[in-house]
Amino acid sequence: MKSASTISFLHFFIACVFVVGCGGETDEPDPVEEVHPTLLLSERDINILMEDSTLLRYTILPDTITIDDLKWTSSDEEVATVSATGLLRALSIGTATIKLSSESEEVEATLTVNVLPIPLSSVEIAGGDSVVVAFVNTEESLDLAFLPENATDKSIQWRSSNTNVLSVDPTGKALAKTLGYVFVEAYRENDPWIYDAVTVIPAEEGQLVAASFVNVVTFAGKYQYKVFLGSIDVPVTTGKITLYSTNGFTFTIEAEIAATTEAIDIAANHAAQIATLEVTEAEFNDLSLGALVSVEISLNGVDYHVMVNGNSVIRVVEK
Repeated sequence: MKSASTISFLHFFIACVFVVGCGGETDEPDPVEEVHPTLLLSERDINILMEDSTLLRYTILPDTITIDDLKWTSSDEEVATVSATGLLRALSIGTATIKLSSESEEVEATLTVNVLPIPLSSVEIAGGDSVVVAFVNTEESLDLAFLPENATDKSIQWRSSNTNVLSVDPTGKALAKTLGYVFVEAYRENDPWIYDAVTVIPAEEGQLVAASFVNVVTFAGKYQYKVFLGSIDVPVTTGKITLYSTNGFTFTIEAEIAATTEAIDIAANHAAQIATLEVTEAEFNDLSLGALVSVEISLNGVDYHVMVNGNSVIRVVEK
């Protein structure tokens, strides 16, 4: 039988073994590593036309982080602005730096914005009319429309096919000097897309004027001689046009102007094509080589006699 002292010693030994087996120390949790967020913008450089806008986009990494104090700013708000939601607006030509930042997280991202001029795609004279009237000795501006209307560079050159009949200055102001007709062109050098042309017929104010010119037509190998009338107000309902040439050929071409239920009103500074006369190749050559041509026009029972030298109207007489 074991003595009481032996048992006490065993209890003490077991307790010591237990303490040593437990290592004598308690485990502590690993420290939490601090994550620093990163901002990424969808683009580093943006080229945008003036007056356009676009929504800027960004990403926060890691995507488990939310930043509440993000702020957009522009280095030059005269060039481009950006709203609190990231809407970029291009205001004027130039370059600006757009920044997205957070003061609390001490993080930011930037991109460069290049604001470009709005290119001109086309021009149109006189609202698309092919023929207009300009009164002799009266300076008038030829209407010119730009597409798009907000194009940045609207620089255009002008020229007249016959400055003795009508001149046009760099701003598009036309001055008719005598009866006849000219082609006036609006164009940009070395840019074939920026071009338009109109036929301008000088007229004595308030008088009937007629002009005619030859136009090559590829359809069926035929040619056309077109006759125009222009005035302040010329109602045309019925009529007949007869063409005579005195330059080696004598021929008569008649064209009936179909009767209409409504008058053809020709407004001020405008003209209308009232007849297209088909001619042969020989007649075309005769007309285009400066023939003296007589055009007899009968409108609403009133006869007019128009003398055309080459393709320039030299006299309009009511018979």
